[in-house]
Amino acid sequence: MDKYAFFLDIDGTLTSAGGICEENILAIKKARELGHKIFINSGRSMGYVPGCVREVEFDGYVVGIGCYVTYGDELLLSVAIPPEEVAEMFEKFTSEGKEVVLEGETQSFRNKYNENEDFILLENGKEYLEKYSDYRITKFFVPFNFPEEEINELRKRYTAFQHPTYLEYAPKGYSKATGMEMILQKCNIPRERCVAIGDSANDIDMLNYAGISVAVGNAQDEIKAICTKITAPANEGGVGKAICEILGISL
Repeated sequence: MDKYAFFLDIDGTLTSAGGICEENILAIKKARELGHKIFINSGRSMGYVPGCVREVEFDGYVVGIGCYVTYGDELLLSVAIPPEEVAEMFEKFTSEGKEVVLEGETQSFRNKYNENEDFILLENGKEYLEKYSDYRITKFFVPFNFPEEEINELRKRYTAFQHPTYLEYAPKGYSKATGMEMILQKCNIPRERCVAIGDSANDIDMLNYAGISVAVGNAQDEIKAICTKITAPANEGGVGKAICEILGISL
């Protein structure tokens, strides 16, 4: 039987309202039991992957917009923003009154308190350099709608995505697709049997790279337009339904 590799976005794709549908979990487990490979492919950094996802067994992770890649227990790639740049940009956004989240490989930081999330609270960039610069930062998350000219400036140094309610950016030269390519070479599965499932703008490169691209039912229209398949919404087990349809299995 030909083996497939599935790459799943987290927010709005695998998860909905902070949880994962049981159908998704069961389909992932069954596919892996049959020898297929299932990977997370998310803009989130490794240190910002939610607990409900970590509780599910996967064959590896592509996270931080492709800057951190694992296959089984093997670390294939780890790229971080230099500490001086982290401090500089954190200071800039904080001084402008913007909320900032630093997503790290093992720990995340923010400049505004949130009792629902396990972050270290920072006052300024100097504090990060003096106390926490050993923590590698993969990505910035800024819940703000930036003007196009400012986003273009950021894109000279980073891979940046402006979503409807937030901006995220990570080191330039890496993407969800480059992470997929590394893993496919490692597990010797061709692109035509590579499946990507997503819902938003930072999924476009992985959807275009995959041999089979799937949009969940709640995906943005621009995402649905580029995909070969459309499945059910995230909150109705769209990931699980897509896995079962592509593999020809039932739960």
